Amino acid sequence: MHLRRGTPRLGTAEPIRAHRIPPARRWTSIDKRLSTVSQALKGCYACARALSKLGASGLCSRDRYWPEMSIREQPISRVEVRNLDEPEAVVNGPLGVTNQVRLAETVVSRHVLQPGWSWEEHSQPSVGTPSCELYHRGVVLSGRMGIRTDEGHELVVGPNQVFDLPPGHVTWVEGEEELVMVDWAGGAGFDPQFGEEARAMATILFTDIVDSTTRASEAGDASWKRTLAMHDDVVRNVLPEFGGREIETAGDSFLVVFDNVASAIRCGLALIRALDAIQIPIRVGVHSGEVVMSPNHVRGLAVHAAARIVDQAQGGEVIVSGTTHDLAEGATGLEFESRGRFRLKGLSREHELFSVTLR
Repeated sequence: MHLRRGTPRLGTAEPIRAHRIPPARRWTSIDKRLSTVSQALKGCYACARALSKLGASGLCSRDRYWPEMSIREQPISRVEVRNLDEPEAVVNGPLGVTNQVRLAETVVSRHVLQPGWSWEEHSQPSVGTPSCELYHRGVVLSGRMGIRTDEGHELVVGPNQVFDLPPGHVTWVEGEEELVMVDWAGGAGFDPQFGEEARAMATILFTDIVDSTTRASEAGDASWKRTLAMHDDVVRNVLPEFGGREIETAGDSFLVVFDNVASAIRCGLALIRALDAIQIPIRVGVHSGEVVMSPNHVRGLAVHAAARIVDQAQGGEVIVSGTTHDLAEGATGLEFESRGRFRLKGLSREHELFSVTLR
């Protein structure tokens, strides 16, 4: 349903879609739905009983009813639970605070914005674009959010309304009530359709093997090839734990994208420890900014900045930009120390860089 009677339907390729969450009601065609799910469960007696009671929950003990199943055949739970009151990152700004957690391949954010907040006044100066270029999908819990698209359409989203908001818009707190909303599309831009590109805020991580040219010369071709294979295996085993997406590798380095700042930093520290254990010293550079992403590529000024930042790191060190440092404010267990201001090659201004360690 539309947000309010008389709201014009947007004439864009990707219109804003908003719907009111309806009251709970019984399923229709229940036998058909249960049949489909039961087939997917392949005869799991415990789950079939739970499904027949329409919503009874519990653990599926398939091994109790199917003891002949091998360990390899038994299902592995993929359930993830996060608490927004125990965030991995907190972003504080004028008239607002955002708590973020990483869930699967996306970031879930809870925004609490005070009356008087607007994207144009409080976010645009730091972003530098005429309107917000990010994709948002979420729900308003309380208060009201005003929206104006680049095409000039305006509407207001209220409590219990979910929204689907494409790039090219500005938002504000409507009225005198605090706005609370949850946005779970933080990673939507990381999964563009095949052949398409999407703009998104991302954290870029570069790794680099220290003195790789000298080490390769001393080791010889065959030995160095084995070293690089071990290096690549270790990196690829660590990345999934922190939600990192490998974009490309160039022999002695990796380019990885994250949708969570704190996870990127912790991943860099974990990579250093893991590779040090097999005597492969690396250095890591991290920067956050807007990028253009396609299924197999990422580009933008933020990528170039991250590549220059890793050049300033010493062996066994994670160096982050001032932007990443600010976004990671409130992340537990991380300690930052300023390394000073640097003029990075190819970039127009100086950047303050910070080294990071675990507390």
